[in-house]
Amino acid sequence: MNSYAIYRIAETLRVLFLMTLAILVFNFYPVTAVMIVMIAVLNDGAILSIAYDNVHTATSPRSEHASGLGISTVLV
Repeated sequence: MNSYAIYRIAETLRVLFLMTLAILVFNFYPVTAVMIVMIAVLNDGAILSIAYDNVHTATSPRSEHASGLGISTVLV
């Protein structure tokens, strides 16, 4: 829960900073209040899925699959 709280504070400051900067520099309001609430809700959903991820660690190291490296190289 600590990582979620840190993320939430950082994300709020980032959104507020960028919105304030856009208002001061470009002299227009880039988003409405409803849009800011939607950004906050959607970001919360994404970070909550990461914060409550209960993956069990393996007792021994897992082997790396080289086929994924080849496919990703071709796609790039």
